[in-house]
Amino acid sequence: MPRCINRNECDNSPELSSRDLVWRKTDAGHSLHLRSSRRALAHIIPDQNYPGIMWRVRMPDGRLSDMANLPRAKDAAVSAVLRTENRDLKARQAPRRNFLYLIARRKKAGFVI
Repeated sequence: MPRCINRNECDNSPELSSRDLVWRKTDAGHSLHLRSSRRALAHIIPDQNYPGIMWRVRMPDGRLSDMANLPRAKDAAVSAVLRTENRDLKARQAPRRNFLYLIARRKKAGFVI
């Protein structure tokens, strides 16, 4: 089996991984983006009571997490984004996979398509 240098070379999985996400510094804190996308998937903002020490994750739907230190807040944001994006990706691809599976089964059974 060839050794993979890049995830996209060997992995045909459509699921996103943390390598597909990029952190960018903003005026209000940090934002998480998908590769070179301009749309932020999540924001890390300073806590109002402990700015610079404690942080919160703001998701695109407006939900705000409990306060955490910066590395933990970033980890929580990545986990939440991957869970949401991969769930949506699987939901969009499920009908196509099922359709192709049915076609293959019908061909194997001798049905004319």
